[in-house]
Amino acid sequence: MEIWLIALICIGALAVILFLLALLCYASAFFKRCDKNPLLKYFDAEDFGLTCESVELNRGKINLRGFVYRNQRVDDNGKVIIFAHGMGPGQAAYTTEIAYFCGLGYRILALDSRGCGLSGGKSIRGMYEGVKTVEAAFGYLQNNGFGGDIYLLGHSWGAYSVLCASVSADKIIAISAPATPVKAIISGAARIIGPLAYILSPFWYLIGFFLFGKNG
Repeated sequence: MEIWLIALICIGALAVILFLLALLCYASAFFKRCDKNPLLKYFDAEDFGLTCESVELNRGKINLRGFVYRNQRVDDNGKVIIFAHGMGPGQAAYTTEIAYFCGLGYRILALDSRGCGLSGGKSIRGMYEGVKTVEAAFGYLQNNGFGGDIYLLGHSWGAYSVLCASVSADKIIAISAPATPVKAIISGAARIIGPLAYILSPFWYLIGFFLFGKNG
């Protein structure tokens, strides 16, 4: 057998191994649900004297659920904040922050993204799902006749989501946003597999493209 053919087979085999390893890392991060940790205490609306109206909408085959929060002891300023949560069990982990902005007179629309908390889906699937959740929340407000200012607020994964959402928001607040999904994966994986995380990064770009097209 020609040496060049042997080399080509070896390179191909190495590429397959690296892709499978990248897929395993991606799956461990995103191909799972994120629900409440039974060992932790999560605050709810009643802990802060907030009222909450249940919201449920469909994005394709996925059912998204959440709440519109409000502090009735404070004058409503006529503005709504769409809150996008970070990695974890959804908006339930951010009730303290939601209560703070409700105390300033905002109404807060907080939906759990696919695979998180109250929403459907067997897994998160990927970071771009958060972007779709923000867009779905924005559409919900428009479809229900809301004509006031709409602000977007997100932390971590949620910050990435509000920055990438294709909506005409009046203001955007992004706290600790990762630059790209791949850089977010690298920062987490590098603590476990070291420099190999950087070698796998092209394959993570490829997986993201397969799942979400160029937006991935």
